[in-house]
Amino acid sequence: MYDALGSEVGDRSANDMTGEVLYVGPQAIEAGGLSKAAYWSTPGLTADDLQYLKISYPSVVSISNLKLSNGNSGVVQLSMIGRKSHKRDGTIQYQIVIDFRGFPAEMPHAYVRLPSDSDIKHCNIYHADRFEIAPRIDLCAICIGGYSGTYSALERDRKQRLGCYINQLQYVLSNPNTKDTARCV
Repeated sequence: MYDALGSEVGDRSANDMTGEVLYVGPQAIEAGGLSKAAYWSTPGLTADDLQYLKISYPSVVSISNLKLSNGNSGVVQLSMIGRKSHKRDGTIQYQIVIDFRGFPAEMPHAYVRLPSDSDIKHCNIYHADRFEIAPRIDLCAICIGGYSGTYSALERDRKQRLGCYINQLQYVLSNPNTKDTARCV
């Protein structure tokens, strides 16, 4: 058995291959297997995914020391405009760090890098903590509500999952939800 890239499946767990197309022999791959660009569950953001994201968020950059072994971006940084607080209508620019290492099979996780914790008044952003992606930098996790079930139910399409996740993140930053708070403000 071979995967869509022609690699022998061997002892890989069935969970690792959920949603993948498998072939009985390499001849079948040559006759119409998927290209690497179309391999939906390859972890991280591909160059195409990054370009897609740059259309709406031109500030997006890949964190080079967190690239995955397959060459994809594991973590990116971008700027998003959001509300300062549920009590004030003013906006603020948030510098966001997003962990895409498990994307698209797993929902990404987003954190605020700037402004600093003491300057954040948004009720859906947690207080600062240290995380594996940046153990020496204080980051504030963003609560995006009960979105993980919705994300899991999305079609197995990279662009759809990326677009929907980014839209949800932007929605949360623009519309503080006082019924699902991460901090008291």
